[in-house]
Amino acid sequence: MKEVSTKVFTVLFPALTAKGVALERIVEGTSISVNRLRDRKERLDWSEYVAVMRNVRPHFTNEEYVELGRSWLRSPGLRFAFVVARLLFSA
Repeated sequence: MKEVSTKVFTVLFPALTAKGVALERIVEGTSISVNRLRDRKERLDWSEYVAVMRNVRPHFTNEEYVELGRSWLRSPGLRFAFVVARLLFSA
């Protein structure tokens, strides 16, 4: 069963490229291709996702990992959702 969307990797690709990491390195030891990870409509099994993330992890410090998550929360789509949520829900 394919539980994980490959959309999550859109945050990682620019950061890995900026660090000079070849994207082929993050799929080493797996049956996944870089093209499959780039396809935003594709889905992965949990075990495949864990294998890719295991390959990604050594390239980032804990602080960099946290900042990657923050950058995702600053995306325009989510910003809009937060504005709507603030209008609908208040203390």
